[in-house]
Amino acid sequence: MNGSIEAVIVNHNTSTFAEIALRSLRWTIDHAGLAETVRITVVDNHSTDDTSDLKAALNDCGARWELSRWPASKQALTTHGDVLRDFVLSRPEAAGYFFVESDMCLLERDILAVMLAEVTEEPDVWAVQARQLIPGAPRDAAPFTSAVHRRRRRLELTAQLAVETDDGTIDTMNLVHKGHKMPRCHPGCALLANSTALQLGARHLGFSAAWTWSNDPALGGLNDTLGLVSNVLRTHGKRSRLSTASVIHFWHGSRIGVTDHHRRLIALLRAGDMEEFAAEATAGLATSTT
Repeated sequence: MNGSIEAVIVNHNTSTFAEIALRSLRWTIDHAGLAETVRITVVDNHSTDDTSDLKAALNDCGARWELSRWPASKQALTTHGDVLRDFVLSRPEAAGYFFVESDMCLLERDILAVMLAEVTEEPDVWAVQARQLIPGAPRDAAPFTSAVHRRRRRLELTAQLAVETDDGTIDTMNLVHKGHKMPRCHPGCALLANSTALQLGARHLGFSAAWTWSNDPALGGLNDTLGLVSNVLRTHGKRSRLSTASVIHFWHGSRIGVTDHHRRLIALLRAGDMEEFAAEATAGLATSTT
């Protein structure tokens, strides 16, 4: 991949976790010798929590701050995919994009170099998704498993179909559509190679979650964030792959709240004590990878 890589962290009221993501990302970029290649942007989705420490970290990490076009408080659904779409379309000349969710912790110092090699070594690969380690989560509780690349989870979907009867009345029939959660490249920590197909997909399809309906149950289902583009690119002979590298995903923690563990991680990152940071970050990790 020749050219610049645009890295983005989207934050909405997870500013403490976003600082962990930002500082650990900066560490991996510097370790890989990619400081001149990778640019970091934190896109804030109109957070109402205290962002002062996160904004202070921008200077330490050489990152930029942008405000999204979608105040999350005024939306009924998540706008994460919309924010990522805007980010990609506003930077069409980039060679690639590195998506990092705000509750990710990049623990492996070689992760970016590894994923960069993986996305370029096979011509049919358009994106590489990092494995996710979820602290305290049993194997079956992890929501973003690599098995999503190996199987499709069955979903029962009920659709209401209005039908006009012979006597002019409106009858409603319940139709059960058996669909799948469609395989996708999970945007939690993913490196995407830019292409004309990706730009067209971003412009015309977007990255938000969407249902696809089909008489064929194998083709209908939920395309979660980045899923619709993932499946369209598959029809063009492109695929995403699971990386050999892993990240920590504070999936439970970012919903429960900041703990002393997270505060220690930030203190160690600010101090640049990466050896102690790595030891603290791995404490309490589940043994399974997702």
